[in-house]
Amino acid sequence: TLSIHSFPTRRSSDLANEVQLRHILCEKQSRSLEAVEQLKAGKGFDKVAAEFSEDKARTGGALG
Repeated sequence: TLSIHSFPTRRSSDLANEVQLRHILCEKQSRSLEAVEQLKAGKGFDKVAAEFSEDKARTGGALG
């Protein structure tokens, strides 16, 4: 199982208490490499996650 993670995004109002974490989970390496290429090409993380992720984070990669 391969997982592609985005860097946490901190909100300035809650710097010490909150981060947003997103990921794209792919079962096959070839699929994860396709996702990485889409990200490198400038496609939005949420769109790539919706297309490639194989878990509940398909709604933009948000983990909750």
